[in-house]
Amino acid sequence: MKIGEYIGAFGTGGIEHVVFQLFHNMDHKEEKIDFLIDFQQDIEFSDEIYQNNGRILSLFNSKGTITKYYQKVLKTVFFYKLLRMEKYDIIHIHISYPSTLLYCFVAMLAGIKVRIVQVHAASYGNTGRLHRYLGEISKIVFMPSVTGALAVSEDAGKWIFGNRKFEVFTNGIEVNKFRYSQDEQKRLRQKYCIAQDAVVIGHVGRFENAKNHLFLIEIFENILKREPKAVLFLAGEGSLKEKIYAEVQKRKIKDHVLLMPFIQEVQYYYQVMDAFVFPSLHEGFGIAAVEAQAAGLLVWISDRVPQEVVVTNRVYTFSLDQQPGEWAEDILKKVSNYQRNIGQSMIDGIDIKEKAMWLQNYYHKAYQKYRKSNC
Repeated sequence: MKIGEYIGAFGTGGIEHVVFQLFHNMDHKEEKIDFLIDFQQDIEFSDEIYQNNGRILSLFNSKGTITKYYQKVLKTVFFYKLLRMEKYDIIHIHISYPSTLLYCFVAMLAGIKVRIVQVHAASYGNTGRLHRYLGEISKIVFMPSVTGALAVSEDAGKWIFGNRKFEVFTNGIEVNKFRYSQDEQKRLRQKYCIAQDAVVIGHVGRFENAKNHLFLIEIFENILKREPKAVLFLAGEGSLKEKIYAEVQKRKIKDHVLLMPFIQEVQYYYQVMDAFVFPSLHEGFGIAAVEAQAAGLLVWISDRVPQEVVVTNRVYTFSLDQQPGEWAEDILKKVSNYQRNIGQSMIDGIDIKEKAMWLQNYYHKAYQKYRKSNC
């Protein structure tokens, strides 16, 4: 069975990480999976993809200087030609905005019979009015081309598919990688020059508006008033990273804030923390909150984060209308009475191996359903 996974680009976001982890945990005996991306780029795990009979196919060699809208037209044409040439049995399109449904329609025109769309977001975020208008038009015009509908959360599915039937396919992780180790925590705190008795507030996520870093900094300032040794540990990349660093300097708390790069071995970052705070403005899912729970951490999320991320009893949901001081008070109160241990990493229903098996079965069922209907 020949499958094309359209992902747009491989960056440092959660979508790319989860999609590759699903690929990594499949057996590849009955499927050949290609990754379809917009622009040619160096991908850290490309060797594994090719070793498992897959390929990375790009629509453009480089970003170049062509205008955004002309690029969109060319991309649509190149996508159509690629699908006609490769003749995939299944195309699996990962989207964050409804306008990307266009590529499902293109796949239908190219003769791909099984067209699966998976939604990874639950709102437009801070996009402009024109983008929202085009998104709503896309839902109406291109939705009939979708033969299989998946969403990472109930909210994400309702946002794109509305009343149409869809299946919730939540993101998974390699649970055992995140097991808490006291020795590892001690070693890493020494490495990052963090006092062993400091309260470390952590966050992993892209430096973009949706992650609400400014609100997180306000929460941390309130914690710092009561815990002078406290540290804010921020990990990730993104367009707002320099702006956040400037804000930290402006508030004169830079000696208490660590801005770390994104790494594939992100599990090590969670070892350092005492609490994980995730005050997002919107999320399709929020895999970092699940990873934090697997690492045995107490987790605070905003009421904009889907409840599907709550897989233990160690998650506390706060409204963004509540003051940063209220968040800070609850965090310090609960952290001071909490004993983190290794057994708390074992949580059910999110293991990536199980998720990969589920997706493989979904592919086979969808393909067999198409074949039966055409006998």
